[in-house]
Amino acid sequence: MSETHRSDAVTDRPDEVTDPLLWKLALEVADAHEPDGQGGCQNLLCAGEPWPCTAWNNAQRALRAAQGD
Repeated sequence: MSETHRSDAVTDRPDEVTDPLLWKLALEVADAHEPDGQGGCQNLLCAGEPWPCTAWNNAQRALRAAQGD
């Protein structure tokens, strides 16, 4: 993720985010675990795991938690 993308992520942060650090980290994990186009996760740590992988699902939970849900 480039520095420009990171600054965009901060400015695009939803107003309801109560934990900006958790939100930022969870967003980075979710971005790193996108689908590979063949039904799996593109991240090498998830080799052979179908998408959505465990890491992506956990990142989604963290994004909800960072918004106070």
